[in-house]
Amino acid sequence: MSLFKFITNKFNFKDEQEIIEENVVANKKQESEII
Repeated sequence: MSLFKFITNKFNFKDEQEIIEENVVANKKQESEII
């Protein structure tokens, strides 16, 4: 059970990292459009 939880936590963390990266890319696009 704890191993399954550990694996799902790793997947969730990966998803969060991907979302953060997408937000950074989107913010950079918005900045370049403003400039």
